[in-house]
Amino acid sequence: MKVVNLSKQETKDLLALINNSDNKCYDNIAKKLTREPLYLTVLKAIDGRFGKRVLKPQYRRWWRVMTYGALAFLFFRFVMCPFFAWWDKVVAFLNYVIWG
Repeated sequence: MKVVNLSKQETKDLLALINNSDNKCYDNIAKKLTREPLYLTVLKAIDGRFGKRVLKPQYRRWWRVMTYGALAFLFFRFVMCPFFAWWDKVVAFLNYVIWG
């Protein structure tokens, strides 16, 4: 399978051509060409929107709280804790160098 990089204008022209046909295969190609970027899909999932399905507002609020809370915990545990451990060693080394 070969990957072809198209400019925006070429993509628009190809979509216009494909949308004018009645072939189901072309419909699948059109869906793939108009697909959202992955980061937007992830952000929408964090927000409680899963494609055609959307959580009810009362559940979406709690979904966001739990998801952002889990992400904050993971960030603190796997980014900030190692950084603070490293920084503690830097400070200990500087104290050793400066004060002997």
